[in-house]
Amino acid sequence: MFESVELLGFFATILSSIATMPQAYRILKTKDADAVSTETYILLTTSYIAWLLYAYHTAALSLFIASFTMLVTAILILGLKLNIWVERNYPNQFHLYSGA
Repeated sequence: MFESVELLGFFATILSSIATMPQAYRILKTKDADAVSTETYILLTTSYIAWLLYAYHTAALSLFIASFTMLVTAILILGLKLNIWVERNYPNQFHLYSGA
């Protein structure tokens, strides 16, 4: 059975994972990522990778799950931001996300 500290870790995992999802949803809905700082999400992505590696090597399951979930969301946000930038600057090219 899990210790109470591990349960606290899973609770933090759920909150941390949910916290990054509204930004991705808003970008998908509005197709506007101008307010999103690219530098911030690059730093976040890098930190999530570092935390993921740390969690793997210390066998911290809750931290591993949180880091993985937030990493996927951060990469999604960066990808959406890049695709929107490409759509605006190269309107007649192939795009990964057309917003349809």
